Amino acid sequence: MQVFLPPAPLLAGAHVRGLPSYLEKYRSSINNSDAFWKSVAEELHFEQGTSKGIFSYCTQGLEWNFDVKKGDVFCRFMDGAKTNISYNCLERNIKRGYGNKVVCFAFNKLSFPGTLRIAEFPFLY
Repeated sequence: MQVFLPPAPLLAGAHVRGLPSYLEKYRSSINNSDAFWKSVAEELHFEQGTSKGIFSYCTQGLEWNFDVKKGDVFCRFMDGAKTNISYNCLERNIKRGYGNKVVCFAFNKLSFPGTLRIAEFPFLY
């Protein structure tokens, strides 16, 4: 298998700074999942929990059951808390200084073959 590493300047500003960093986060998500997902939740905006803390509304970070023999299949993230996904995806990132950054690239193969569309935060907002 051939591995292509990102350039060092790109890794320096990345959320996950390479494979060792990714593996560390992955192990944490498996070995200490509740603490891991609570730390993820602390990076997000929640409409309930701003003054008392998000964990006053829910005790578990992530709960799940994928075994039908143990009951209903479910997955819950911060059950009991209230958030606004649009705010977390757009406004929070604009406030963090990413307002002029590209959000996504889209290639249109059907209507306009070879056409590349670029969407930035102001376009989505």
